[in-house]
Amino acid sequence: EKSVLDLGCGHGVPGITAIRGGAKLVGFQDLNIEVLKHVTIPNVLENVQEITFGKLQTVGAAVRFFSGDWRDNELANLLTAPTTRDSISERARTN
Repeated sequence: EKSVLDLGCGHGVPGITAIRGGAKLVGFQDLNIEVLKHVTIPNVLENVQEITFGKLQTVGAAVRFFSGDWRDNELANLLTAPTTRDSISERARTN
């Protein structure tokens, strides 16, 4: 069971690749929250869905999004804290 943290994620390509490769938990971090809202989250949603037999399915993974400096103690504590599994769509709605 792989867990991946994509620091300075921008478009989130390494994290998306990890999800598609079977990672069960992927964190996307960027300094700028606007990048997460307008670039990362839409790109993750667009690229982790598959059409199988005419039905749209989301690849199963828990995904978390973080904004701020990853060297900040508060963010570092959040990144290492235990997490519950969230669906991508649920996490995207809160951002």
